[in-house]
Amino acid sequence: MAIDSNAALYPEYKKDTRLVAQWLDATSKAYGFIASRRKQPPPPPAGVKKQQHTIRIADFERMADFLSLKESVSVPSYVRSSLSRAIRYRTTYGNYLQLQRRADAPEDKAKDKNHLYFIDVLRNVRSILNRTFKPDAPAAPSTQTAQAGARFANLSVHYSATVEDDVEDDAPAPQRASGPPASLEHDVVFEPWEEDEEEALFQWRLFNMDVQRIRQQIRQLWEAYRANRLNLSGVATAHNMAIHLVRKMEEDIHPVFKRWGGYLELSTTHFVRRYVGTGVDAEQREARLARVQADGQVSLALTVDAIIDGFDIAEEEMVFAWQVLASEIWAWRPCGAFGSYNGKWGPFIPRDDRHNMTSMQKYMQDKAMACGVVHDVQILAIFLNRIVGMQLDELSTAVEDLVPWRVEDVRKKHNKLFPSCRDKITFRAVFATQLLLDSAHVLGTSIDRPCKELLDKVARIYKSVKSLREFYEGRGAPALGPLPGPSYVEIIETAAKFWQGEDPIAEFRRGNLLEVPTSTETACALLRHDAPLCGWWMQTVQAGYNHRSITIANSISLPLACARLYYAFVQEGLVPKGSWPDMDAFSTLHRGDLWVGTAPKSGQYLYNLMLAGGNSIVGLASDARNRSPAIRPERVRYLTGGAKVSMKVFDAFVDRGAEGLGAEDLERLMTDTKLRWYDGKAVGPCFHHGWDKAGNHKGDGNATCAEMDNPFLRLAQAIDAETLEQSFDYMSLNRVCWMVLRELMKKGRPILDAIGGPDSAKPAWETAEGSGARMVVTYIFMMLFLPDGTVNRKEASAIAGILLDLMRALGRVVHTSTGIDWTQALECTCDEIPSS
Repeated sequence: MAIDSNAALYPEYKKDTRLVAQWLDATSKAYGFIASRRKQPPPPPAGVKKQQHTIRIADFERMADFLSLKESVSVPSYVRSSLSRAIRYRTTYGNYLQLQRRADAPEDKAKDKNHLYFIDVLRNVRSILNRTFKPDAPAAPSTQTAQAGARFANLSVHYSATVEDDVEDDAPAPQRASGPPASLEHDVVFEPWEEDEEEALFQWRLFNMDVQRIRQQIRQLWEAYRANRLNLSGVATAHNMAIHLVRKMEEDIHPVFKRWGGYLELSTTHFVRRYVGTGVDAEQREARLARVQADGQVSLALTVDAIIDGFDIAEEEMVFAWQVLASEIWAWRPCGAFGSYNGKWGPFIPRDDRHNMTSMQKYMQDKAMACGVVHDVQILAIFLNRIVGMQLDELSTAVEDLVPWRVEDVRKKHNKLFPSCRDKITFRAVFATQLLLDSAHVLGTSIDRPCKELLDKVARIYKSVKSLREFYEGRGAPALGPLPGPSYVEIIETAAKFWQGEDPIAEFRRGNLLEVPTSTETACALLRHDAPLCGWWMQTVQAGYNHRSITIANSISLPLACARLYYAFVQEGLVPKGSWPDMDAFSTLHRGDLWVGTAPKSGQYLYNLMLAGGNSIVGLASDARNRSPAIRPERVRYLTGGAKVSMKVFDAFVDRGAEGLGAEDLERLMTDTKLRWYDGKAVGPCFHHGWDKAGNHKGDGNATCAEMDNPFLRLAQAIDAETLEQSFDYMSLNRVCWMVLRELMKKGRPILDAIGGPDSAKPAWETAEGSGARMVVTYIFMMLFLPDGTVNRKEASAIAGILLDLMRALGRVVHTSTGIDWTQALECTCDEIPSS
């Protein structure tokens, strides 16, 4: 069904047909048409006042014919557009059906009857509207029907159920000046045929096309990742968001699924239609039909022969993904088996030439990879996640409830009776499994790359968090007090450590006397093959790590204090620019957080520092030893977190556990993106100068206007734009800054105390002890940089010498811990920004 549209087809078709039905109903009623004779609807439940008015196909033409006799009726343009779209969808599907039909099967022709009849009805309605009605003329809002943006805002409207004739012969004609009501009078429900299988399959086809479009969009992201155009964390986040959105889309079509025995019934029927109907001749069609039947009936549990023979169709209809889950759940039934992770499908060997593989090879390789991953995911989600305590990815969440085992059941080898696989496997789990397979197909021989990136990233984060915790527990404890947010830091440390060393899944199997597959790989099969899990785990850990790191940095204020000190010494020419590479990177990332207003000049450092601390300069001027001036907390300058899109995703999916996010929420998550789009290309601001180079060129007003817009690509790009700043190691910088300030206090105190005479004001060094270490910077500013711009050069040079020695020893700790050359990574990119 080749409809060139980026809109979701099923919701759009559903709205279009309901809109036409609503408009015909409301407008014809306004001009005197009375509802067709039909049964009195049953009384509403207690407390519910509204009743529904159901429109059938036959009502369409009757209402249109009635309105054709009314001269004053005009048709809104959006009704015409909706009607044309509905006809186009129906007609295209009808053409598609003809390609799947068996020419020698008269029952197939009979099944087309309702579908083709409805196309004729819609065409007749359009013909009547085009032939009889005037075009929609501009009018005051009060005389117009509901506008497109709000026409479905409220479909529940009171109506009085009556049994009357179709049309009143003497219905009073409305005044020519009046038009249809501004709001609908009836709660209209459009149901063409409740019991028509062809209608259900048509709606399934539209829904499946929406799902296939999302699959293709996610495949594009994995292709970009493999080509090094996107980062893993962004692609995995978009991948998981797609699974979540499909779950939301499923809610809309769930009544159709429920009426016809579930999505499996529809998808299997549709697969059979395509598989059998595309046979080249009658003999092949009969052979295919025999493969999908059991006792003369089509079986929902399709045979392996049928799936292999029609593998490409099975993959598109996702019946193969369902079979993967079904076989894996069944394998948990026999006592002691606990999954099909026993090599029965052969070894999984990543390849880049899938197009050259036979259907049997595809089947065996996909089964080998997917069953192993699903089994490991179930162990991770059911038995091990309580140790980690983090929100797992969408696949893990979807398959978690498929096997109701507990650790005790595994150890005692209980042989539980399971509910039917058909009843337990959700469409969300099937779609998540299919996306996993899609990612593996795209990555090919690069499938283990995400695992390596995850292990490298979490190893660095684990080392950083562990070092800070040990620092607080050791010599930092008396100086800085307890670690802010210790429980959250422990969660990050646990999640970052989880995949280090022994494979936790193999360890679990071994601990419960289960079969452990032999492998020479250092990483478990789950990580090596489940790229979406690797990326989601990495993004979840680094987003939480970045947020907590900034919180700790703000609680002790040491990095900000050292950044201001370093800035002043560079500006005064006391130390060369670039002497402290880590602080250069920190200052670039937080260039708007260092000072109040514009950056200060000589003589203004202390004043600006006090303002940034929420203090008044008055107290300091009257008494140098008074360290209790009035503080206004709302004016205190703190580090601001820049990764706003990542934090919104983290907040929605991890902290709150997102439920029911829709397409509009996807756009909301990207509201605070750093990116602008120029001719469809994503461009980020310069870390040094922001958007100064762009001038008046603000980028494309709405990136969603692009004909081939991929919202998941924009989400991945938005996450990517924040990956660098989330990689900064604030926790290591906290320790370095504490050591720098302690050394400056130890060696610089005699130098500063010697300034002035015996009666001159001296720093109150006792206030710089413990958590007041940042006060060292205050005293250096106070004693070296006088308000009139004078600098005590001799003493300042001595302090600069101490600082330079420290920077030579500690100035690249963050570079080393992150493995990033921050000088290069944060280079000016103004030349890449399109100018006005």
